[in-house]
Amino acid sequence: MRQTEAEKIKMVCNDKEIKKLQEARNRLGDRAEWELRNMKKALSMFPILNSPEENQRLEDVNTTLKLRNRCVKK
Repeated sequence: MRQTEAEKIKMVCNDKEIKKLQEARNRLGDRAEWELRNMKKALSMFPILNSPEENQRLEDVNTTLKLRNRCVKK
């Protein structure tokens, strides 16, 4: 019996991590990995200058990169 993509992801990640990844993707949109890495680099340079929205975006980027590598890739 073949497993669906969602079943494969659930085998590696728990429901809390999957929900966190989905929320971050909803806020960031569907971005390529290079866009996320560049966004992380730009927002991390001078975090004292970031607005609260930019801090949330940085947190979402970090979450997406971390969980994307662990949960989505085979």
